[in-house]
Amino acid sequence: MRAQALKEKGARRIEEALARAAVYRLLSRGLAPDPPQADGPADADHAAALDGALARLAWAGLSLKTPRRPSRTAPAPGPAAAAACPPYETEYTGAHVFMSVQQLADVAGFYRAFGVRLANGFRERPDHVAAELEFMYLLTFKEARALSRGEEENAGICRRAQARFLEEHLGRWLAPFAGRVRKMGQGAGRSRLARLARDFVAEDARRLGVHPQAARTRARPEPAPELQCPAGGEGSAGR
Repeated sequence: MRAQALKEKGARRIEEALARAAVYRLLSRGLAPDPPQADGPADADHAAALDGALARLAWAGLSLKTPRRPSRTAPAPGPAAAAACPPYETEYTGAHVFMSVQQLADVAGFYRAFGVRLANGFRERPDHVAAELEFMYLLTFKEARALSRGEEENAGICRRAQARFLEEHLGRWLAPFAGRVRKMGQGAGRSRLARLARDFVAEDARRLGVHPQAARTRARPEPAPELQCPAGGEGSAGR
């Protein structure tokens, strides 16, 4: 009986990780720079797949309230709309350019630690919302694979990385991003996906026991503070 219970618990943990991975991957695809064309066959397939992933999430015992599905999904925003609500973490969390560079380096460090590099055709920054969601897909999928192989230590490494990445990065800025998408009227489909990503990541962070500090900076970073030379510094350099 005990062995059966342990087997069932292990299977449930694998299913939970796979269900989370599926949602992360589809959210990444929907918010990518080149999402499925609105009202096209790929758009319908993506919407159906996302609904299926959310149903799988519920079946795995991970409840999530989802925004009502619109008739269309998420056409890519034009340059003006993208500038008004940029899909980049450091546009919300970087108070000035030095902080933004540091945060970008930290995101890239997470990627390198798990052998991840941006695809050749992905011409965006590492802190793009699609890249960060895709990274969470990778971590959750790797957790499921480790569990299926009985590699508890590796599964734990993946899960701890998920918690850290949500707490320090992705979980901090999706709320203001989703708010801007809705405010700027980028379409019902994109707004729904942005809010779904916000709610799913917030719930996932709670499941992992972390509480990301919401970004409170503006969506455009301040200029970097000027470096001041000490008194007399200008003359001393030429002596």
